[in-house]
Order: sequence, then structure tokens, then C-alpha cells
Amino acid sequence: MNNINKLEEGVRVCVSVKALFDCFMEEEYSNGCLEISNGYIEKISEGRQTYYDLYNNHGELACMDGEIVLISSINKQRDTVTLINNNGEYPITFELYAEEIEEALFINVCDIK
Repeated sequence: MNNINKLEEGVRVCVSVKALFDCFMEEEYSNGCLEISNGYIEKISEGRQTYYDLYNNHGELACMDGEIVLISSINKQRDTVTLINNNGEYPITFELYAEEIEEALFINVCDIK
């Protein structure tokens, strides 16, 4: 049983892009970019700071590490969750698979409505 069954549409969750990157990145391929099922993650280092940005399958910046997003829909047949980020100039959607959700979402952190 995976966490996708515990999710609810309309709930806000916190996304750890760093945790997702760290889980699936293999050291020998650590060029700062990781392809995921429906997009990619870019790791950017500037001096002492490191940033993790998730881009959707359209190449749009969909989520930065630690952002709060909304669960838009859950497709249990495909094992995917569609999320909406309303933190930018306009809403951006992106999709994660169950194994990515397991690593990336912090569910009970955000009780913000």
C-alpha cells in the first residue's frame, strides 16, 4: 500500500524537491539535473546556497524546494497525483508518480486552507 491512497484532493502539502532529488539521483550521474517521470529537477549551487527546482513536462518552473502546493487530482489507476502551485504569477500544474510522492510530500505539515 502506498501513500497515494492516503491523499485527498483539495489538501495543501509541502513539497521537498531536495528529498526527491536526493532519493533518485545516482552519485556518478550527479551533473545537477535529474529527469523524473513528468519533468526534471535542477540543482543549482551559488556559493554556500543550493537550490532545487522542479520543472514540469512543459519545461515550466513548477515548484521550488519547500513550497506549499494544492493536490488537484489523484489518479489511482495511473498511480499519479496532479498538483497545482499557486505561488507564482499564474498557477502551474505538475504531476508526480506514487514512488515520487513517497519521497517528496510532507502531508501533515500544512494545515493551511
